[in-house]
Amino acid sequence: MSELEVDFKQVAKEINAKIKEATKAMKEANAIAKKAGIKSLTYNEYDDLSEEEQEADEEFWAEIDIYPLFGELDKAGWQTSSIGC
Repeated sequence: MSELEVDFKQVAKEINAKIKEATKAMKEANAIAKKAGIKSLTYNEYDDLSEEEQEADEEFWAEIDIYPLFGELDKAGWQTSSIGC
C-alpha cells in the first residue's frame, strides 16, 4: 500500500468516528425532544403533524438553532432535499 492510501484510510477512519459522534448527539437531542412531547426538532412539509401539533410546537421550534448544523452539512457538500424545508 502506498503512503497516500494509508493516510486516506486513517483520515476516513477519523471522519467516520466524528460522524458517529454527531449521530449519537442527534439521537440524544431527538430523545430529549420526544421526552418533552415534541415529535420533531424542526418542522418541514413532510412531517406527519396535525395543525394543532404544529401550532403547539412552533414556539419550541423557534428556539431550536439547527442552522449551524445545516451550515456544516453544506460546507461538507452534503445536502438533501428535505434540509430546511
